[in-house]
Amino acid sequence: MIDLIDPENYALSPYSVPVIIVGGLVAALGLAVVARERMSSASLSFLAVCGSVCIWLVWISAVYSSRTEEVALVAIKAALLGIVFIPTAIFVMATSLAGRMRELRAVVVGCVLFSAILYSSVLLTDSFVTGIESHFWGFYPRYGYASVPFLVFFAVLLTASVYIYFAAYRRQPEGAQKQRIGSLLAAFLISYVAAVDLLAAYGVAVYPFGYAPILVFVVLAARAIWRYRLTDITPSYAAEKIIETMSDALFVVDRDGIVRVANERSAEIFAAPASELIGKRLPLPIDEVLAGTEIYGKNAISVRDAEVAYRGDGGRERVLNLCASPMVSEEGEVIGLVCVVRDVTERKRIEEDLRESEERSRSLIDSTPDIIFDLDRDGTIAALNPAFEELTGWSKGEWLGKPFSAIVHADDVATASRAFAKKIQGEDPPSIEIRLVMKSGEYLDTEVIASRRIEHGAITGLIGFVRDVTARKQLEEAWKKNAFEDFLTGLPNRRHFFDSLSRSVAQAKRSDRMLGLLYFDLDDFKSINDAFGHSIGDEVLKAVGQRASNCIREGDMVARIGGDEFTVILSDVATRDEATEIARRIADAVRRPINVRGKRIRTSASVGIAIHPQDGTDPETLLKKADDAMYEAKSRPEDSSQIPIADISKRTAESV
Repeated sequence: MIDLIDPENYALSPYSVPVIIVGGLVAALGLAVVARERMSSASLSFLAVCGSVCIWLVWISAVYSSRTEEVALVAIKAALLGIVFIPTAIFVMATSLAGRMRELRAVVVGCVLFSAILYSSVLLTDSFVTGIESHFWGFYPRYGYASVPFLVFFAVLLTASVYIYFAAYRRQPEGAQKQRIGSLLAAFLISYVAAVDLLAAYGVAVYPFGYAPILVFVVLAARAIWRYRLTDITPSYAAEKIIETMSDALFVVDRDGIVRVANERSAEIFAAPASELIGKRLPLPIDEVLAGTEIYGKNAISVRDAEVAYRGDGGRERVLNLCASPMVSEEGEVIGLVCVVRDVTERKRIEEDLRESEERSRSLIDSTPDIIFDLDRDGTIAALNPAFEELTGWSKGEWLGKPFSAIVHADDVATASRAFAKKIQGEDPPSIEIRLVMKSGEYLDTEVIASRRIEHGAITGLIGFVRDVTARKQLEEAWKKNAFEDFLTGLPNRRHFFDSLSRSVAQAKRSDRMLGLLYFDLDDFKSINDAFGHSIGDEVLKAVGQRASNCIREGDMVARIGGDEFTVILSDVATRDEATEIARRIADAVRRPINVRGKRIRTSASVGIAIHPQDGTDPETLLKKADDAMYEAKSRPEDSSQIPIADISKRTAESV
């Protein structure tokens, strides 16, 4: 049996030196990207490409330097492990960077299996590699008929990868993501020239210089990745990272108390995978606490620092600190809750130890991730734990002996001072949220919990905890924004529209006023997407939404309810003609050419009109009538003097 790592089997060839150097550079690049991107899925797929290429180059250099044909034959079979998996790795990276991994998962699995089958044919038969030939650069393999499926597989996957990259490039607006995809596409296209190495394997004695385009690929890919990175910072990505890095358990529940989001910390506390918690009610003790509050009611208030005793399957009793904030719509309706649960068992134990031994307590206090403070009765800072330095950037020495109010945001000083005074006087106000001034000049959102310091029966100051709640606040804001805003145009979304329409109809009934509803979409919008691409189409939709918004009155609302469909609520119209005039203004505005990236896009809108109470007295009927009128308008032949607008009442009257 031939030992491939035995140096006696090789005589260093000058032609193998550049090959193995490039292989090492490729491996180094792959590892550097994984470290830089913190093992993101995109970086791991890039490492798979680099690993396959490295295996090919390292072992093909061994083939060049082999002393005998027998050694070269075994080395080429090792090199083919990388070669047969290169197209699969490139395809996996393309789907990952384009965000299509989930969509093409079955194809990816099939490609991996096919590569494994190809390599099995290399190991088990002589039909893939039929022999070894000697050239001036060293030994080189000769491929047989079994390599033909590999060539077809290689060509198909490389073509598919280029198509995926190009499609993703066209969809992206100008920015870092588009530049990154374009740069990587160029790098991979250049690397494909390395396929010239296949010529010698089929009898064309051309020196296999494939390592040269691979070297160019390394340079271009490294430049693109270091400049643009591989992972985009998007709202969803940021929200995921906030949830992942939280040290507390986080739940997001809907208005029925069903868990919709749970982070991994929740799994640690409740000894169940996050996937098992999602879709069920909150763990029983927490659910019972929330059920006894007004948090789900119309006048919802937040729950702060509710202590819950919890005994898990292991029998260990924990003390949990619960904070819950309602997610409230713009109309004041509770649509869900954001719950943060902290295991404060250790903190409670620390509080007990503080009474027993100051020395023992100090070591425990220094280990907590929250800021622990000690204030004298006049508000002077007497002691701080190391977490203060970690969270604020200040050293403890810079603040000991100074008033606590000096480190509080100017707008929060009054709130903090009132709470301090009440606590000293013996009252027990709830915890407060204030901003602290960090050394960087930025502000840290915190929640402060304090207790009176009593010595010899007298209140001598306060001790307490300061908790960083930045992540929780960011998450609350993100959920509120996404619930009611259309992600593309920034207009109210479908849910917001229906809530507003129901409210407007109710107000119109109470005040006995007319209400107008316009429903319009773009004529043949599909042709714009087909001709110019979806990114151009998205810009057109944004422009249409803006133009429609400019045509309405104060108090009216334009919403995008899906695709190219828009609605307009006219909260108070005196006559049907007034609604028709606004519809005509919108149709005229949409017909004006839209300039997008140097292109003049022409489109038009068909508008349907429905009036409350003549055409209906409930939101569903009004929307259907406006929709019917829009399709009536769309069916009319359009000429230069006619704008496609239809009034459902007039159409009904004409049919009678």
